[in-house]
Amino acid sequence: MIKPKLKKCSVCKTPFQPISSWQKACSAPCAHIIGKSVTAAQNRKTKIADKKITKEKLKSLDNLPKLIADAQTSFNLYVRLRAVRFKHGCISCGTPLHIGGVGGGFDCGHYRSRLTAGHLRFNLNAAWGQCKYCNRHLSGNYSEYRVRLIVHIGIGKVERLDNDNRTVKFSREYLLRLKKIFEKKARRIKKRVDLLSL
Repeated sequence: MIKPKLKKCSVCKTPFQPISSWQKACSAPCAHIIGKSVTAAQNRKTKIADKKITKEKLKSLDNLPKLIADAQTSFNLYVRLRAVRFKHGCISCGTPLHIGGVGGGFDCGHYRSRLTAGHLRFNLNAAWGQCKYCNRHLSGNYSEYRVRLIVHIGIGKVERLDNDNRTVKFSREYLLRLKKIFEKKARRIKKRVDLLSL
């Protein structure tokens, strides 16, 4: 049997006769030092990988408000287009809704405000075309909104909206899907209705 050639210990540089070709240390203390350095290197790699994962998670959380805003824009546009398509007047005062003007001729008015009932922000029963005066100057003109909403969807659904106080957290995937769905719905309506601007 051929003996392996002499090697230099990778720690103390002393020449030694290795037992196998993969042996790098001349003694147990030197092998312990090599083991520590290998473990430290693996720990560094793990920390770098963990930092990368954490950074990606934080980045996805940072984007959540933007994703909500993007989905809200698509949803609001669809609600306004729906009002034009089906010739709904203002949900609160009944005034005919006109396209045009700065920022559109009218708003997507929410039955319960997005601030107090953010979980209903994408509920089609809770969002209707509303003139800017009712929405912005009369704080949604709630009492009249409720009366006309009952006519549109019935007292049962309105009471469900009134009593819906659950907590909802929107995921990135849900918001991206929602945005895509309402963009598609808006495109369909635009093909059917002659619209100047919304």
